[in-house]
Amino acid sequence: MSVSRVGDLVSVLLREASDLRRMIMDSKVSVANDFSTILHERDAELLAELHHYLNKCKKKAFHIIHICTEMAPVISVGSLAPYVTGLSLALQRKGHLVEVILPKYAGLNLDEVEGLREIEAEFYSYFNGQLHANRIWTGFIYFSRASLDYIVKSGKQPDVLHIHNWQTAIVGPLFWDVFVKQCLEQPDKLALCGLDPSRLHRPDRLQDNTKTHLANILKGGIVYSNKVITMSSIHSKDLIIRSLSHGLEPTLAIHKNKLLVAPYGFDNSAWNPSMDHFLPHCYGADDLKGKAVCKLALQQHAGLSENASVVLVSCVFLEVSRRINRAMGSFQEELKLKAIRYGAAPVAVMRTDSQFRQIIDHDFESTRFSQYISNTFGNLSLSQAIDEIKNNPSQWNRKIADAMTKDFSWDAECCDIHDTAYASVLNL
Repeated sequence: MSVSRVGDLVSVLLREASDLRRMIMDSKVSVANDFSTILHERDAELLAELHHYLNKCKKKAFHIIHICTEMAPVISVGSLAPYVTGLSLALQRKGHLVEVILPKYAGLNLDEVEGLREIEAEFYSYFNGQLHANRIWTGFIYFSRASLDYIVKSGKQPDVLHIHNWQTAIVGPLFWDVFVKQCLEQPDKLALCGLDPSRLHRPDRLQDNTKTHLANILKGGIVYSNKVITMSSIHSKDLIIRSLSHGLEPTLAIHKNKLLVAPYGFDNSAWNPSMDHFLPHCYGADDLKGKAVCKLALQQHAGLSENASVVLVSCVFLEVSRRINRAMGSFQEELKLKAIRYGAAPVAVMRTDSQFRQIIDHDFESTRFSQYISNTFGNLSLSQAIDEIKNNPSQWNRKIADAMTKDFSWDAECCDIHDTAYASVLNL
């Protein structure tokens, strides 16, 4: 290589290093998270990954702030916690700047939080000709208002505010009715957070569709948001609007053009049968021999027959499912994804299973996951699946191996749909 060529190469590398340093100092990227898995690679591979990463970061990146009440592992109660964490990490890996605002609960798990610091500030908010101290508000309304106060007074200018569930849905009306201009509650309580009840307690705004004397905070979040994303791996947009919205069906029907359906995801680095040290033998889609070893170990542990030809069926009964879902709404959603990843097949116990019939009969505007399950397993009853396993094992194994290679992680369809929603908000 000539001296001039070496000089050009050094100049390019120095310029790229300068660009990367500037992005890090501007808090636009988080190198520690994105490179933790490849630090053992050789210099050439590491440099190639660095070039790819830098080019990716130069593309249009969004500044996204989540205002929510849960985030794993800091505070985890229901399905929101793993969703916020999984989605945020996936968005970071795509080069976006992601921040999360949480309430500082007394029982927060702060063991894995780095750089925690307290900001001393006395916040006052202006309403109806007077300054009000935040002490007059309570619960999630206070948290929502304080979150917006913090964003404004800290000088942050996010591209997207992503609010979650009824607890922070009031951010929607607050943002448009208060800050741009600088579940059920009594309408007069809206005044406590700076809103005008007489203007908001209307059918096209926060008035509840059934109990018209009450204000529905979640409805307000839908009405005042630019985009609405509902999480469901199996249900179509049409079905959600018609019958699965807990009284908000009329509202979603009016705002159907801004409604998107995204599937749940999971951490495919943590749930990977080829690297899972809890398994007696690892396996993958290209070699399923280890799966048979794991099956035999399970049969032994459960005291079942150790006959290799026995088909194992795991079933979550309806009543158990309901009890679990009350505490963990995404239990069945994530369970299906992980089961497929480990080489199990989700099939209906009976051909009349309503959940699977909904996938098959109403797949318009459904997720790629639900369409795949419908096309691959959705028409199979339990007895038909067992017949195929016994009579055509090679075809069944091909079907299982193909399913194991599908990417149903947070980085896949779930992140893509959110990316699309955020981009459309910026283009409004």
